[in-house]
Amino acid sequence: MAITRSKKEEVLKALVESFGSAKSVVFAKNKGLTVADSKDLRSVLREENVTFTVAKKTLFKKAAESIGVDGFDISVLEGPVGAAISFEDEVVGAKAIATFAKKNQNIELVAGIVDGEFLGTKEVVDLSKLPSKEELYAKFLGSMQAPLSNFVGIGNNLISGFVRCLDQIADQKSA
Repeated sequence: MAITRSKKEEVLKALVESFGSAKSVVFAKNKGLTVADSKDLRSVLREENVTFTVAKKTLFKKAAESIGVDGFDISVLEGPVGAAISFEDEVVGAKAIATFAKKNQNIELVAGIVDGEFLGTKEVVDLSKLPSKEELYAKFLGSMQAPLSNFVGIGNNLISGFVRCLDQIADQKSA
């Protein structure tokens, strides 16, 4: 069924608003997803606070161009395509779809938009392999705590070694 012009304008307005406030937009080809698979995907994305929108490719292109994305290549968006829009983290949308794609072969990453730049398939796949912000924060804090933890360990070893030495001297004197 054809979509009316006014409906297309409403969808375009919503896409422009979403793309403009998003940290990242990841496009995924969803060839042959069943309704149950689609519900599962949306549920996985919802847990990560990512929305999944299906629209016409030309509307995706117009929305991207209206927010200033240069070099949007509509030719990579073949077949039915959806957009995972992440408002909090640049990586989480791509990571969630890549994880879902391991269980379901009917979806694959094809392109994306991050920081106003169009990313091809290779870049989006690489993006999906990056750790999330929370993981990076945890690694950073661990790195910051490691020297202090090592210093405390060395101090404890020195003190316990001194105590053991005194204990052995006391044992020798009493014998």
